[in-house]
Amino acid sequence: MASRIDERVASTLREADRLLVGTLAPAALLTDRFGVFPADAEVVSLEDLRAYFARHPHLPKLGSPAVLQNCVVRGVREGVFGIAFGASWNAPDSVLRIDTDVTPDEVQFQPGVYLVKAGVAREELLKRDGVTTSTPPRTPTGGTDREIAGDGAVAPSVAPDGKKSKQGIASVRLNIRNVPADKMRDVIKVAILPFAASGARVDTSVEVVADAGDAGIPRETLELTVLEGLRQLGLEVDVEIDDRQV
Repeated sequence: MASRIDERVASTLREADRLLVGTLAPAALLTDRFGVFPADAEVVSLEDLRAYFARHPHLPKLGSPAVLQNCVVRGVREGVFGIAFGASWNAPDSVLRIDTDVTPDEVQFQPGVYLVKAGVAREELLKRDGVTTSTPPRTPTGGTDREIAGDGAVAPSVAPDGKKSKQGIASVRLNIRNVPADKMRDVIKVAILPFAASGARVDTSVEVVADAGDAGIPRETLELTVLEGLRQLGLEVDVEIDDRQV
């Protein structure tokens, strides 16, 4: 009888979108809906992450730890976030990975395993590789209007009316066409993340055209993986389906 009650509860939760039994999009962990990373947090322990889903009633429940494990594996591989192993995430002897493969067995929900924001992880790896991200100290320039700013950047020129002139670009729009699937991650890395890292507000509109010809695209791929993942990200999507080959 107890097993039947459990099955009915699980079925009800799945129908109400309150139970995750399939895939969880890694980027969903960074959205306001999930709130895994507070605004001022750069790292979260995996032990706390699993407890977070059980503790907060507004979040769906995990059907199994594998749902979250696979999400972390995919997120590290795709560079959505990094994973660190050690006494602390940035300890000298800690292991830090991002943009690479980890196995589900390595994603353990226990002390000493951390999820790290992508930008912070990459900056730490650059430091470990001896690439400094700091800038040189302020250098006297004789009081000219082109002196070096405190952050190492050249200060803006001062126009005759006393206003500082811009040295950068106010805005830019890129139209990148015909991007194959195996290049999409690279496009994000080279054409989106650098703008965001510079402090710009970046919005993108993505048109995805998937054509499988006579083979057909499994409907569950569209509905359970793609559309569900986009829904978890809180994104709007218009769908056009050609059923002739399905």
